[in-house]
Amino acid sequence: MALIIGSVFYNLQADTNSFYQRGALLFSAILMNAFGSALEILTLYAQRPIAEKHSRHAFCHPSAEAFASLFTDMPYKILSAIFFNLVLYFMTNLR
Repeated sequence: MALIIGSVFYNLQADTNSFYQRGALLFSAILMNAFGSALEILTLYAQRPIAEKHSRHAFCHPSAEAFASLFTDMPYKILSAIFFNLVLYFMTNLR
């Protein structure tokens, strides 16, 4: 997605003629980063019956499962955001 959005706004000029394009670029970059985190909610709801079954059988508390999911997904989310933003930053000349 960074390559596609970066190719649309490739090498923006450093003057005031590109203010609207930079605004659209920053909006789409923020939106992509937000949607990357929002899609995690769907997987949490898909795993909900499993967590409820574990809670009923006293295997683990649902909060422990939520923290484990958060900590295991964190490196992927951080690396994904870093690569997306770096590609977009250098392709679109955001300096």
